[in-house]
Amino acid sequence: MNGKKTIALWLLPAVMTAAVSTVVAAVEPGRWYLGLHNGLVCPVGSLSRWFSPTLRAYGIGIARWQNQGWSWEFSVEALSYDRENSSRLFYRDLDLQLDSYSGTVRAGHAFWSRRDVCASAVLGAGIHRWHSHRGSYQLPEVFVPARNQDDWSWAFEAGMAVRLPLLWRFHLQFCTMYRLVVGELWPALALRLESVSGMQNVLFGVSLWAAM
Repeated sequence: MNGKKTIALWLLPAVMTAAVSTVVAAVEPGRWYLGLHNGLVCPVGSLSRWFSPTLRAYGIGIARWQNQGWSWEFSVEALSYDRENSSRLFYRDLDLQLDSYSGTVRAGHAFWSRRDVCASAVLGAGIHRWHSHRGSYQLPEVFVPARNQDDWSWAFEAGMAVRLPLLWRFHLQFCTMYRLVVGELWPALALRLESVSGMQNVLFGVSLWAAM
């Protein structure tokens, strides 16, 4: 084997390693990131007697990942429950819907990391503007009119997130969050529909983040 081929064989692994390192994303502390969110949201507690889980949960956010494992995020999100839980309602064809629009601040701290993969504990708080609709219903003995509710409520959440590097400037993040919205859905006793005091949700979410 001549000298040029020997040099080429030695340089090839180094060149490939350098190329991969430039393609795979690495977290840059202090840099801002832009993210898109989606997920499966499952109602918990008394809210689960009204609604079924929904995939209509979207959001956009900005984040800053710091040194020492800290991260900060602000997201604007929309959520819609539009399918009633017919298996738990006494009257199965009720017209129920709950829509929520929110702004949330989250803080995370990494408790495990390996290379560019890390798992973080996350706490958050935000303000929600929500609208609830229950359609009218005709019972044999009485007509139950429709009812709408609109309100502002605080919400608090806690959970865990795992961040994975993708190509170029992109990262993928998976999270599981418990959220409590401090609000109440009024009952309809004629429909055997109990009140909801504190709207609880569990979110299984995925986010795509890109360095700005």
